Amino acid sequence: MKGLLAKLRCRLAQIAHVAEAMAWSRAYVLCVAALVPFHLVTALLLGWRVRERSVVHIGQLRHLEYDTVQALRMHGIAATFVAVGPLGHWQKCDLHLPHRRNPVAAALRDSIVFWTTIAPHAAVHAHAMMGISHFQWEFVLLRLLRRTVVAHFRGCEARSRRQNLDHYGGGGICRDCDYLPTPLCEARENRRRRWAASHLAHHVLVTTPDMRDFFPQAIHLPFLPPARLPEVLPREPWTPAAGRPLRIVHVTNQPGIEGTYAIRRTIAALVREGRSIEFEHICGVDHEAVLQAYATADLAIGKMLMGYYANAQIEAMSLGLPTITWVRDDLRHPGLEGGGLIICSLAQLGEVLADLMDHHPEQLHQAAAAARMTVAALHDSAAIVARLRDCYGF
Repeated sequence: MKGLLAKLRCRLAQIAHVAEAMAWSRAYVLCVAALVPFHLVTALLLGWRVRERSVVHIGQLRHLEYDTVQALRMHGIAATFVAVGPLGHWQKCDLHLPHRRNPVAAALRDSIVFWTTIAPHAAVHAHAMMGISHFQWEFVLLRLLRRTVVAHFRGCEARSRRQNLDHYGGGGICRDCDYLPTPLCEARENRRRRWAASHLAHHVLVTTPDMRDFFPQAIHLPFLPPARLPEVLPREPWTPAAGRPLRIVHVTNQPGIEGTYAIRRTIAALVREGRSIEFEHICGVDHEAVLQAYATADLAIGKMLMGYYANAQIEAMSLGLPTITWVRDDLRHPGLEGGGLIICSLAQLGEVLADLMDHHPEQLHQAAAAARMTVAALHDSAAIVARLRDCYGF
């Protein structure tokens, strides 16, 4: 009976939350509609004022967006970072716009910020196609003002769980989705962002090529190399005779889509067979703590289901750490071979780890020696900024 009452209370709370959100959205939309004459007049008076070769980045308050802006500034491009949403571990930006509970105040704030901060830039780079407003109405105005709009997808907001499950026969990255019962890709907000990217953006960027399954017209823009790395003391290479366990780190806040549970089972089986392994799953910590964990490890494992490596693997290799990951056959290229990446599927992980530990520990040393060169070759900052400049039309 108590369990039934608890479920009922939870359900009622969900209904109340949805009703509150819908009421907020209706009031916000009405206020934005009332401001349309103001925007049209302002566009006629101020729309021609634009700062040449300037771009504003809009996204969550994270180091990835911040570092992109810093890289652009280092190459002579005037760039601004406007962060939207709650505070997190990272707090550096040029302007932070938290959610406002009053929809009228939110609409007025968004309108003022649009004309004072967003519209004066020649290009707008929208991470995950986020805008400063709810409902992405400002992108319509930006197109009318002839500004360049670039959408930049990094993860599940660009994917389709249904399409992935069909493609992999119920497996793949979406099988153990971390966002159930409502997958992130199916959230109304992300469906709206994908529509806006398809219809209002001049260019769509994706950080890993597997996302082109969902945006075939997208441009693959690799991750930038890490901007801040801790000082790494020389590591004693691990060998079976080292007298210490092989230290493996796995960094993710989404264990379901990373294959974390299967990785744990695989390593537990190897330990039961007598191998000495220290496994650490890094989750929910700030960026500096992640980098420190890499600096003291022997091996990193990650992105075993997605089909391509991502930022965590790049950061690990930048610190000289060999990294096991899975890359789809159709996405492999010569630049991935013989470097800091050890490519295998989740099903092959146990066999590969056993072979490395029992017979070929020198492969770990070779991958560690080549890791930084892999990042330098595949994630050259100047080349990535040049591609961004082309997208912006500078």
